[in-house]
Amino acid sequence: MVKKILAFSLLLLTSCSTTTTIFIPARAENACLPNAIGFKDAYEVRVLLDEKRWAKILIADQHAYCVYQLGDTIWIYDVNDGSVPTTIEPKDKEDINILLTWLFPHHREMTGYWAD
Repeated sequence: MVKKILAFSLLLLTSCSTTTTIFIPARAENACLPNAIGFKDAYEVRVLLDEKRWAKILIADQHAYCVYQLGDTIWIYDVNDGSVPTTIEPKDKEDINILLTWLFPHHREMTGYWAD
């Protein structure tokens, strides 16, 4: 709850700037899952009224990612790299194999699952 309030406060404070920060990740070892969930919560607050809102937590290679849709673009948030736009079509956003191929193009045997 505290993270959600902090994220919402950040949204309010930064909504007038040209670059919007919606989440400040915790810098701790093995914090990828709480950071991915925190980012997802902050994202959902940010786009609460947007009809194209969609976000899920993907666990792959012992790491957590937040996969989300913003407009017609699918993005992937990783605590190490931030948010990166993908070339994945919105219709394929829930296809884990397509997401894994995009995330790990050189690893054919990768597996993953949705955490929520």
